Amino acid sequence: MSERSKVVVVDDNPGNRYAVARVLRAEGYEVIEGASAADALRLTRSEQPEVLVLDIKLPDMLGFEVNRILREDPITRHVSILNMSASYTGPESQALGLGRGADAYLVHPIDPLVLRATIHALLRLRAHERERSRLLRELEEALRARDEFLSIASHDLKGPLAAMALELDMLMRAAARDGGVLSGDSVVPKLTGLRKQVDQLVCLLEDLLDISRIASGKLTIRRERIDLDAAARNALERLAEQAKRSGSEVTLRSSGPVVGYWDPLRVGQVITNLLTNALAYGSGHPIEVELAATPTAALLSVRDHGVGISSSDLQRIFQRFERVQSSREAKSYGLGLWIVQRIVEALQGSISVVSHPGEGSTFTVELPRNAP
Repeated sequence: MSERSKVVVVDDNPGNRYAVARVLRAEGYEVIEGASAADALRLTRSEQPEVLVLDIKLPDMLGFEVNRILREDPITRHVSILNMSASYTGPESQALGLGRGADAYLVHPIDPLVLRATIHALLRLRAHERERSRLLRELEEALRARDEFLSIASHDLKGPLAAMALELDMLMRAAARDGGVLSGDSVVPKLTGLRKQVDQLVCLLEDLLDISRIASGKLTIRRERIDLDAAARNALERLAEQAKRSGSEVTLRSSGPVVGYWDPLRVGQVITNLLTNALAYGSGHPIEVELAATPTAALLSVRDHGVGISSSDLQRIFQRFERVQSSREAKSYGLGLWIVQRIVEALQGSISVVSHPGEGSTFTVELPRNAP
């Protein structure tokens, strides 16, 4: 079994209590003994055992009532209860014990093999229950995060669409006013604005499509010979305006071409997402992108000097829809790093992060250079 599962054994008969405790200690369990209903209630609350082995005929209260009290108490309701008795052995007593909250009921004399098997079964059931509770909590959290994401995404879909509709209305009114003829000076700025809104929508829709592809295992990787240095420079050029708005100066350190067999679209996506993340949380401080290579692998690191990430948040930043608490004000869908990790894994690579609150973060991607 797992590391020293704890079992409380309560029986006012010293001989029966010793026999049960001896079998369980021989199995490696940590056994705590008691002789009364008061002991059962106190020890179950204070020790939080995995299993309570409880005799029915106790001097101060019948075990049936102890079952009920423990099941109604939020602190103890999760503890597995094994009733045992040499006096209450009939089917009615067994049904009453189980009905009051026991998980199993044995009558004396109890064969050690049956006792061991019953305890094992109860521990197994409790492990399944803990796993079910964990999965339920994760599902609830995922649903909460999904709903939050859909709320943000729907807002960001409406924003560009509303802006585009307004710009088009203005163009239509201007055209009607000017007899259908519009000057370049009036049209070009509005078309430029429309183009930016379209680009925002395309980025959001691409993220949504990637969620579907990754979740269904259909993320396609098309490898070809590419230069990571050139891909990084292209990404920096695409994000130059965003970097200017953020106030962060972005520098690239590279000794020259870093050639390997990767998917150019997906590699560009990795670099763009890491840079976008650094610009969002870099607090206007410099950002360094560095490329290095070994004979078998390429290394890409993106370092910012912004808010940083706490150790607790580091455990979840690569999860879908997750955003670090310290940077809620930064616009994020909680998808960028999740998508990056899935792409890197699809390329048989790895990604790691080193970060400290207030000191910034460094994300490092390692990609094998040769085609698999």
